[in-house]
Amino acid sequence: MAITKLHFPDIFVKPSPSTWALTTLLHDLGTAEENLTATRMSFDIYGGIKALQVPKVFGGTSDQAEAVAEAIIRHEDMEVDGTITYIGQLIQLATTYDNTSVHPHVRNFESMVHLATREEVVKARPRLLWSEFFARTIRKEENIKPWCHSTHLVNFAEEIESNTLMKKWE
Repeated sequence: MAITKLHFPDIFVKPSPSTWALTTLLHDLGTAEENLTATRMSFDIYGGIKALQVPKVFGGTSDQAEAVAEAIIRHEDMEVDGTITYIGQLIQLATTYDNTSVHPHVRNFESMVHLATREEVVKARPRLLWSEFFARTIRKEENIKPWCHSTHLVNFAEEIESNTLMKKWE
């Protein structure tokens, strides 16, 4: 939400806080050990399919469930031509910011979120060697599913490990 408030304050259709919360909480659902090995599908696609039911269980609408699922399915689609929903673009920016700290089309990507905000978030939710863990997860998926969607992000695991923006909190 910090990215929305700072960089897109006039966006016409903002996601509801609950839709955004569901998207952020569920976007890597497919990387859970039982999900990563339960299917031959890429983690983001399988995670999006599994996430489709979660909002409905808690009284969400089909529109909300579909918005969350589509954002999750497409959250690794960086540098892909075409258009995307705002929530899909936002989860791409947030995921890239957190995991690699680089974006192919955003100069000074570090400024997407204020330092004080980053520090508050990490204080409340420590990273606990996140970059090391997530890079290992990506390598695992690429090893067991050499065709997986993550492979289109060339050297993704290495970029995660080289995340200079979050390094001091690892």
